[in-house]
Amino acid sequence: MTSNGSPIAVSPPRQLTGLSGGRQQDGFWREHEDWLREKGYKLHLPLENGHSPPSSPRLGRRRSERAAQTNGTTHEDAIPATRLSDGRAVVLRKVPGHADAPRLAAQQYLATWPLVSHPKNHAVPLLDALDVPQPHGRTRVLVVPAMQRAAAPGLQTVGEALDFLGQVLEGLQFMHGCNIAHRHCADLRVMADPDPLFPHTRRRSAHARQASESTSTGSTSARSTLRPVRYYLADGGEHKYEHGSRFRRAASALSVRSAAATVGIDDPYATDVRDLGDAIGRTFLDKLDGLDFLEPLIEEMTQQSPAARPDIDMVVLKFRKLQRKLHWWTLRARLVPKDEHGLLRFRHDTTHFFRTLGYIIIRRPAIPSFG
Repeated sequence: MTSNGSPIAVSPPRQLTGLSGGRQQDGFWREHEDWLREKGYKLHLPLENGHSPPSSPRLGRRRSERAAQTNGTTHEDAIPATRLSDGRAVVLRKVPGHADAPRLAAQQYLATWPLVSHPKNHAVPLLDALDVPQPHGRTRVLVVPAMQRAAAPGLQTVGEALDFLGQVLEGLQFMHGCNIAHRHCADLRVMADPDPLFPHTRRRSAHARQASESTSTGSTSARSTLRPVRYYLADGGEHKYEHGSRFRRAASALSVRSAAATVGIDDPYATDVRDLGDAIGRTFLDKLDGLDFLEPLIEEMTQQSPAARPDIDMVVLKFRKLQRKLHWWTLRARLVPKDEHGLLRFRHDTTHFFRTLGYIIIRRPAIPSFG
């Protein structure tokens, strides 16, 4: 997977539902509001008195801070905005030119043609990269689509969970195929494109749209069977682009395969497999009934010895084999929280039964992305 095109920077998605107003960290964005409008972006800044703009719901300080912490950023680093050319909801992220250079270099490679259009590429697309005028030195503003956090509690069926996990696995497979180690798989931070679930909000302002979407996927993923969702890996790894490599591929500072790595010692790719296996076990198998068939694969992925773990290509192959063996009714089965009992479980089971009948009648596939 090589490319002769010049790379462009890619940043992880950010989900911000709002900012608390009148604080010092808004200064950078207020100072450059007019410049960014000239570049085609309308910022959604709070009013000086701390209130939200009239066009959007009032958002509390705690909620906006919680959203920022969820995505590993601070209010001064990112802000919701609207792209004026088409009304698309975006997030602008301020990045020091020197601080994120190694990580962004690897993400640049994933954004080059033809990698950027590859169906297995689940890196977040970069819409724009702006160099901030002096006196802010090499500061840049990166523009990414507005996305929302995807989480296991919002998935309703075995098929939806397999769709989610399948996209995560193939996204990591694609990165490893490009000689990139993720390095943060233990967090299982996955973002979802909300457009299929909220098509009517496509041209609404970013602030209003993000305010109307829940920070969890409890109410959105329930409809992913109707409208398949594409998931993206939120990459927080520290990467280094190897310009001198004969493969011209991106790799983290610890991701270049060494003689030790070939025998499984300190292999970052094997570490990714283990961390992802741990995350899937914690997030899905430990909390939900219905995915027991994945236990053997998770056990292989989390072997203590790196050399004993399958590589990501083998993981994806075994995952697809397990998936193909499942009966269609198993795929449509409800994911049941392990702590759900009694009347609540009966009520949810009944609702799920009639919802599933509706999906069958309208011929929606059990695995959403297969439709």
